[in-house]
Amino acid sequence: MNKIKVAFKVNGGFGTVIVRANFINYFFNKFRKYCHISIFGHSNDNINNAIFKNQDFCDVYYNSNQYRNEYENEYDLIILLDLIPFIVKKDIKKIENISKELKNIILSWENYINIDGNNIYKNFIRESKPYLYKKLINSKKNILNSIDIYDNFNISDEYILNINLYKNIEEVLTKFNLSKGSYITLQRG
Repeated sequence: MNKIKVAFKVNGGFGTVIVRANFINYFFNKFRKYCHISIFGHSNDNINNAIFKNQDFCDVYYNSNQYRNEYENEYDLIILLDLIPFIVKKDIKKIENISKELKNIILSWENYINIDGNNIYKNFIRESKPYLYKKLINSKKNILNSIDIYDNFNISDEYILNINLYKNIEEVLTKFNLSKGSYITLQRG
């Protein structure tokens, strides 16, 4: 079967890349039989390895600095992942021939940008974040499912992404005087 070559470009720091990788995992689960997936992740190779190494949802991953516009001819679909997805390139005929459902999702994402002044989120990504955060809250969205604009992937409040930790969990918990459980970490860096 002919497959759609998909490239994801991920914007953001370590935590954001983890959130976007979780979305890519959902995307893979829905369209695995139709797509080959490449990821242009974080600019740090160690972070990319921590998130993407040995993951079944991507065929290959690269440092974000390796992306070049001339690579666009190698892909049928390029998606920039921020709080919402932006379509950079699409071969809509090929995508429709392989998956009408994916074609409809892509078109719905593009239409979203063109309604109700949503193009501000594309044209002024950084400046519009406070407004987009407010819109997400009003829409009952969170950081994990914001990218799933029309709930096509039914993203839950929990990660499905499995990151392989190379350190002994008990050792890390003891070192930081933590008990087992889920944590929210805040950082600026």
